[in-house]
Amino acid sequence: MSVEITRSEDVLNVILPGPRLDAAAVPVFKQYMQDAMARHAGHITINLQHVQFIDSSGLGAIVGMARRVPAGRRFVIEEACPAVMRLFRLTRVDAVLTIREAAVAGDNA
Repeated sequence: MSVEITRSEDVLNVILPGPRLDAAAVPVFKQYMQDAMARHAGHITINLQHVQFIDSSGLGAIVGMARRVPAGRRFVIEEACPAVMRLFRLTRVDAVLTIREAAVAGDNA
């Protein structure tokens, strides 16, 4: 897993390579995130545009990272595909995290 991390102004942008955030990928994801969060004092955006599947360990890693974000900093999930959004809704993670769905082909933006 090679996580792409960029910074723009006060936002740390993290793009996961996909297609899965599962038990095999979580240790690398967590290490990247812990290192990046230790060096960055701004908001954090996790882009899931390439992720099609998240298992319970991946879900736990995302929630765990969100809990580590200090007060006053935003933690946002972007471009979650329909399958991942179903997981977030089923587990009610969408009620506690800011999540933006991926645009569906044919949607008018």
